[in-house]
Formats: sequence, C-alpha cells, structure tokens
Amino acid sequence: MESMSGADKLFAAFNDVQSQRQMTANYAMNGALQAMQDGNYDKAISQLKRVLALTPDSTDAYKYMGMAYSSLGKSTDAIAAYKNAVRLEPGLSSAHKDLGNAYLGAKRYSEAEKEFQTTARIDPTSTYAPYTLGFLYLNTGREQEAETEFKKVIAIDRKDAHGYYGLGMTYSKMGKYDAAIEQLQIAVKSDKDFALAHSELGKAYAATAQKDKAQVEVDTLSTLDPSLADELGGILFSPAFITNIYKENSFNTILGPGTRVADLDPSLASPSASKDFSMVLQFNAEMDAVSVQNVANWSISKAASGKGGIYNNGITLNPDAEIAIPPTPLMVTYDATKMQATVTFTISQNETGDGVLDPSHLVFKFSGTDINGKTMDPGADEFDGFALRPF
Repeated sequence: MESMSGADKLFAAFNDVQSQRQMTANYAMNGALQAMQDGNYDKAISQLKRVLALTPDSTDAYKYMGMAYSSLGKSTDAIAAYKNAVRLEPGLSSAHKDLGNAYLGAKRYSEAEKEFQTTARIDPTSTYAPYTLGFLYLNTGREQEAETEFKKVIAIDRKDAHGYYGLGMTYSKMGKYDAAIEQLQIAVKSDKDFALAHSELGKAYAATAQKDKAQVEVDTLSTLDPSLADELGGILFSPAFITNIYKENSFNTILGPGTRVADLDPSLASPSASKDFSMVLQFNAEMDAVSVQNVANWSISKAASGKGGIYNNGITLNPDAEIAIPPTPLMVTYDATKMQATVTFTISQNETGDGVLDPSHLVFKFSGTDINGKTMDPGADEFDGFALRPF
C-alpha cells in the first residue's frame, strides 16, 4: 500500500479540523435554538456568537441572533444582525423581510420601505411585502400608495381576505366609506372569522350612520373577539374620533422630537414669526356644531403617557429652544355633512429663530357632545401623530 504523501496528510488534517469546527458549530446552534425555545435569549445570543466564530458565513446564525435581540427589545443590535444576513445572501427575500420588520419595530420607516420593496422585487408572487408596505403607507399618511399596494395583494391572490381588509381600511381613512364597505364585505365573505375585518366593517357602517348593520358586526365579534366587540359597541353608543384626515392637514403630525419650527413652514424661519395650522378630525357621529366650535371644549397638550407616547420621548435635549404650545385652538369649524372638525391653532417661532417642538406628540382632545348630547368616548376622544389613531 502506498503511504500518504505530505500534501495528502495536510489535506486530510485540514478536513478533520473543518469537520470538527462544523460539529462544534452545529452543537452551539442546537444549544442556541433550545435557549430561544426556553426564552433565554441572552444564552441564545452567546451560543450564536460561538457559531459565528466557527462559521462566520452562517446566515441562519445571524437570523436567529436578530430574533433574539428583537425579543430583548434591542432593536439596534437586531438590525445589525439582520443586515449581516442580507450581506451574506442579498438575493434571499426572507433576509430582506426580516430586516424590514426590524426597521419597522424601530420606527425607521424609510429604511423599512426600501427593504420591503426589495423583498417584493425578489419574490413578486408573495403577498407579504405589498401587504406590509400597504400598512406602512397607511400609517404614515400615504393613502394613495397604500391603495396601490393592497390592490397588488388582491391581484396576487384574489382569495386572500387580507388584501380586501387593507384596501377597506385605506378607503375608510380617505373618507370613502361606501368603497370601504364594499371591500370589507368581500373580506368577511372570504374569511368569516376575520375579526379585524368585521371590526373595520362595523366602524365604516357607524361612520355612515348604518348603526343597525354595525350592531350586526358587534354581535358577530362578541364570539370572535369580545374586546373588539366592546370597542365597536362603544363607538356605536358614544361619539368618538375615528381618524385624522391627513391629506387635509396643514400641520405634519408625523414629524418627531427636535423638529425645527422653521421646518413646519418657511415663514417661521424669522424670529418671533407666527403661522396658523390646521388639523381635520373625523367623528363617527353627527355632532353638536355649537359644542364642536366652542374652543373651550378643546385642548392641545404635550403627550405624557399611554397610547399617545411621551413628548420628546421623555428626553428634552434643548430645553431653551422648546417653544410654548397653545393650550387651546385659535378656532374650530364643523362640517356637518362630513362630520369633520377643522382645528386651527397658532405656532410661533421664538425670539432667536431656533425654536423646536415635537409635532408627533401634540395631543388634540375634544370634550364636547354630539347632536344628542352624548359625551365623547373616553377611549377615542384624543389624537396625536405618534399613536396614528384615536385613543
């Protein structure tokens, strides 16, 4: 028998080392998965770092690491892990999807949008990316773009109730309630147990004063989802805000902490300049016009807790530049036909021209009554841009 050459021995030794490294990496991966199943995410991350030290090109290790960091609320670390997965496999749609979801969780909407657009290009047959993009656009006041995405979902799978649900929500937010009802009826016909679609259909019925039909949805939801049934029932029996008509606002509620006053309007670049802005809020019922137009029934405040968030996210970096917020509107008008209030208020630049504010955490609250004298639903009498819906 011929003896092995030196090169053969070296090659065999190399293979043995590689095999041992892979076995150790597999063992660490199994340990990481078990730790994640047990909810021990710190241990999982430790094991996944061992995997990557042994096999640095493991896309799965980065994916699970991103999941573990997300579970710990460490969005920056999760994003970094998912970005590495994308780097290793840029043509893998699920890697872009995971990164997009991480960006969404961190409210980094523009970056999330790019990742889901890439996901859609890689896998044009999946409804996930256009559906998620639809809600991203819907929640950032881009209703027409949301409409386009939800129509893509329907075109890909006409049997999927979610596309009709998203399109119905979009039309409701645009004030096109008849169109919304049409789409939401298709959604609940496609999936009779789709609780969220029943809820939105009930809200659309309520917005068009079809309370008997809305009550049918309450009854349906009492079995499917009692909490949604209670929410819809409250809308039926109490006046409430149901949305903000973003496209008619002159005030951008999406802008966050540290927004320069001058960025709201060029006229506010001058020291001590003032500018009137407006917000259009949609009620679910016919309101008492006198009550709505009485500015004493309205308040504008800085969000302090709960669904509305906290002004400046609780950290004021430049307190000397923070401008004063008007506690009440300048004026309020009411369109009885549309059941909409237009709230006009004044923003003033400071004397040094460097004022800042947090538009997304300005809370607009109404404490008046509807045409029947009913007071507002306490769970839907306030609105701010952070929450994106009444609370």
